[in-house]
Amino acid sequence: MNARSRRDTWNPERGGRAVSDKDASGRPWTDEQLMFTPVEAAKALRISRTTLYALLKSGELRAVKIGRSTRLTKAELKRYVARLDATEASN
Repeated sequence: MNARSRRDTWNPERGGRAVSDKDASGRPWTDEQLMFTPVEAAKALRISRTTLYALLKSGELRAVKIGRSTRLTKAELKRYVARLDATEASN
């Protein structure tokens, strides 16, 4: 299966990128999901994987290491969005 056939919706306003409401395994996102892989977190934030790794490197996002796996908590993603909202409101 190629990447294009796994995409659920097409959003040309996002530079022609597909926007999905499903996780990497094709299951819909759930409110119970507490931790995300970097790819899932990037999809949830609607940013590229490269941008997500840049945010991790700069310290704007903090990840948790579980063995060799990197995960981002739901709380960390919410904190990041709240900081963006606070910065936008102060401008």
